[in-house]
Amino acid sequence: MRILMLQGPGQASTQLDGEVAANLWRTAWRAGHALHFQANADIAALASSIRATAASQCGFILLDAGSWPSSSRESREDIRRALDELAAPVVEVCARSDHALEFPERASCRLVATIIIGTDALSRFRVALGIALRRLSLAPPGARAQAGASARG
Repeated sequence: MRILMLQGPGQASTQLDGEVAANLWRTAWRAGHALHFQANADIAALASSIRATAASQCGFILLDAGSWPSSSRESREDIRRALDELAAPVVEVCARSDHALEFPERASCRLVATIIIGTDALSRFRVALGIALRRLSLAPPGARAQAGASARG
């Protein structure tokens, strides 16, 4: 099953370095899943990546939207609308609480959790990946096989 980590613009502390990425990739691989990373230079690119993911039949999304400019209400709304188009469940990953998207209580996207852990990127992403792997292991076998075939096809 394909797990996609989408990263938006952010401070250096929210970006994945090679060692963190390799650790996460190995964890997913050992569980029988493929972890892919995609960095986005700005919020518009992140929204486009989310919309492209909606069509790709990805099994799970780990979303690190990055930091938000102070006048970003429209940007956050664009990200929320893009997430509403997803069929895949989402775990949001944040270094600070003011970076969280703050979904309305009745949001239509499949947000599973929002993880906020300050300075330790590995812990933040490891928790998010652990949630994704656990949820995928609980999916019925037919659903896992179908989603995996769609992600490869």
